[in-house]
Parts: sequence; structure tokens; C-alpha cells
Amino acid sequence: MFFNQNILLVLLVALLIRVLFWFVLPDLNFPDLQNYIDSGQDFFLFGEIKNHNVMPLYPIITFILGDKSNIFLFGIIISVINVFMVYQISYLLFKNQRVSYLAMIIWAVYPFSIFYSISGLTETIFVFFLISFFYCIYKKRFLFAFIFAAMSVLIKPTLEPFFPIVIFLFSRIIFHENFFKSILCVIKYILVYVLIMTPWWMHQYDKYGEFVRLNLGSGVVMYTGHNELNKQGLSSNDPVNGVIVDFRKFHKITNPIERDQALKDAAIKYILSNPLQTFETMGHKFLNFWKLWPNASQYDSILYILISVLSYGVMLLFSLFSFRFLKRDQIIKFVPIFTLIAYMTLVHILLIPSIRYRFPLEIFLTILASISINKILFSKHDKL
Repeated sequence: MFFNQNILLVLLVALLIRVLFWFVLPDLNFPDLQNYIDSGQDFFLFGEIKNHNVMPLYPIITFILGDKSNIFLFGIIISVINVFMVYQISYLLFKNQRVSYLAMIIWAVYPFSIFYSISGLTETIFVFFLISFFYCIYKKRFLFAFIFAAMSVLIKPTLEPFFPIVIFLFSRIIFHENFFKSILCVIKYILVYVLIMTPWWMHQYDKYGEFVRLNLGSGVVMYTGHNELNKQGLSSNDPVNGVIVDFRKFHKITNPIERDQALKDAAIKYILSNPLQTFETMGHKFLNFWKLWPNASQYDSILYILISVLSYGVMLLFSLFSFRFLKRDQIIKFVPIFTLIAYMTLVHILLIPSIRYRFPLEIFLTILASISINKILFSKHDKL
């Protein structure tokens, strides 16, 4: 199933909604966007990204696009493509047009999808690579799936350890290949990954004088999540919630690799010295990661809370309710997606939680929620 009149109508509505909010909402002006723009300029003008905490692909995209208006328009277009991809992967999984339309419509009007499409942040393009990976690998288009996976790492490195695991699961559980062929499939992915990552590794070696596989952001994230000030499992300093991390004692370390390692060592030392507090903080992180409304104080108004609860909260409820309707073979089909959800949850209760980091999972929760909505509202006796 490709395009038809109904799909085109939903895509048009999704486009119009995003353009409308782009004009209506004030400039969100996220500092991260300016960091990406500056990093892109550094790369093309000086041959080196000076920021130690970014991956290269989105800065390169921002430089090519030229100005913020083009960046926002690019985000809108990619977001609309994601709406279409929701239909495609839903139909691929269930062969049910009604479920696929429901999932597509939900994502077209989903407030967080609209918000990130006009934010200039990496979430929308990252979701595109992620859902494209899943779509291609379900279709057994392995080369394209491997390319999308590697490209997502060049956007943000969170899922780098995940892809070999999930590719192995696809091969064994979904396609019923033997152990040897499954390992061979992972090796093929690694070869594609190495090929795509090599230019970045060359950049990093020229910059630091030694091999740096990803970036130097892991120390910052680890220490933010594990230090004596952050007992509530928050993700950043906040005017209302207060200071949850202080990096000043690390500023004297001028070597960025040594500073990154010192941050990791301090985080590990804190964990080993405070195991009970760490475990309690991880519980807070789990709740913050799946919280029904944003943690940041600038989004704690009644309006934002209502929007979040009535969109994400309702979708989460329906996605959990979907297990009542899923058959055993459908649950098996979803094992790689469930693995993604478990992996992302674990990573962010170990590091730092944020609803921004949860956003890539919400596109899959939408698909699950549409199963429940379809069964409850339209077809209680239909087969999926």
C-alpha cells in the first residue's frame, strides 16, 4: 500500500497543522539548536567541530539548510514523512487499514510530534531514521535498514549498542534464522556501520590525537545523573527545581578526553559509595521518564499539563490496553519494538531521564494504542 486519497488527505492536514503552529507559536529558541548550527559552521569553515558533545550529521544538515527558517521547514517535512511511515509500518505489522489510518491520524495531530517538528531539535530526524530502520528490517531490506541504523547514530549515539542486539533478535525471532546466520547478519550490519562511521572517526582522531568512537558527552550525562545534588533523578538545572549538577570542579581539566573520563569516574564513585540512594534515584528517574507531563518548570502550567495528559497520557493507557487484543504471533512481531522500549527505559534510568528522550518511543506507542482504539470504538469482533 502506497498513497491513496485518504493518506494524502491526512498528510495534507498534518502539514497544515505544523505550518500553522510554526507561524502561531513564538520562536522556541532552544540553545541546542544554536549549538548544532555553530557546530555545522565550525565543520565546514574550520574542518573541525569544536563542541565535544555533538554528533556530526545534524550540524551538517543545519549548515546545508542555511538558516533557521529552512531548518524548521525541514523539520516539518520530515515530521509529515514520519506520519506516512506510521501508516506504512502499522499496515506492515497488522494488514489492517483501519488500524493504520488511526495510527497515522493520531501521529498527525499528536501535540509532541507537532512540537518537535518546529523545535529545530534532533528528535524528528532521529525518529525518521529509527522508524525507517524498523520498517526496512521488517521488510527484509537489510542494507537500507543498516544504513538507517548507522545514520541514526550519527544524529545521536543512544542506540549504538542496541542495533546489534535488535538485528540479532529480528533474525532469530522474526525470521527464524539459525544462530550462525543471525550472527552473520549482525556482522554485515557492523561492516556497514564501520563504513559509515569511518569519516567521523577520522575527524575525531585528527581532533583529539586518539580514537574517539562517538563523542565526549557520556561523562556529562553520567555525572548529571549520578551526583550528590541530583537525588530526585532530574535531567538538568532548573530555576524552580534548583541546581542538580555542578561541573565547576572539572573546569580545571583542560584536556577534553581526561575531563570526560574524570566525570565518568566521579559518577561511578558516587554510585559505589551510595548504592541505596542510587537505587532510589533510579526509581525517580523511571517515574520521570514515563511521567504524564513535562518535568521542566517552564512547561508546568495547567495548559501544558492538560495537553500532555490528554495526548500522551491517553495514548499510553490505550497502548497498555492493547495487550488485551494482541495475539501471540503479533506479540512476537513486536518483540524488537518491546526491546527498544525496555532498552531506552533502562538507559535513561541509568543516566538521565527526560520526556524529550522518551519521544522516539511514542511513535510505537501510537501504533499499539491504535489497536485498542480500533477494537473498542469500531471493530470489537474484527480480526486484526
